[in-house]
Formats: sequence, C-alpha cells, structure tokens
Amino acid sequence: MPNRNISSREDNSNYRTDLVMDRDRLVNKFKEQHLLTSKGNVRAGMIDNKYIDGSRYMGCLVHNKREGKGIYYYQNGDIYAGDWSGDIFEGYGMYIYASGERYEG
Repeated sequence: MPNRNISSREDNSNYRTDLVMDRDRLVNKFKEQHLLTSKGNVRAGMIDNKYIDGSRYMGCLVHNKREGKGIYYYQNGDIYAGDWSGDIFEGYGMYIYASGERYEG
C-alpha cells in the first residue's frame, strides 16, 4: 500500500517549486519591462542599491526615497515589485513571499 504522506509531500514540494519558478519569471519580466536596458544594464535614472542588512532595491530614487517603478528584495527572501511613492508601496504591485505565494493589486 503506497504511503500517502510521501506523495502529499512530493506534491507540495512540486507546488512550491512551481511557485518559486513563477516568482522568478514575474520578477525578471518586471525588470526587463521597467528597469533594464536590452543589454541587461540598469537603465539611466535607475539605481541598484544593496544594503548592509542584505536587502536590495533596484529602481528609481527621488530625494533618497523610492519613487516610480522598483523592486525591493527583503532579507528574508520576500520581494515587492511595483509602484512606489515617497518610499512606500503606491499603486499597482506584487508582494511575493519567499515561498512563491503572492499578493497582487
């Protein structure tokens, strides 16, 4: 008799792998559309900052505040890709958890 717990764990693992692959695809698409040139360099007016805590922001800064399109990579593996205004999420964006699950809106 097959062990259903192993099958469930394998199905869950495949689901998580698919979510993470989908996360990477979405983030790369956002970067290509908004932040990078066709050669893969950061567009003029955009920055790529790595912070001492391990987080990273790629996007536009105005008066040292995140503004316009940008991606923030959290230290815990979560990612926010979307619109910023005055250093906060504003407008449309995707918050993607390290697990691959996401919230859009």
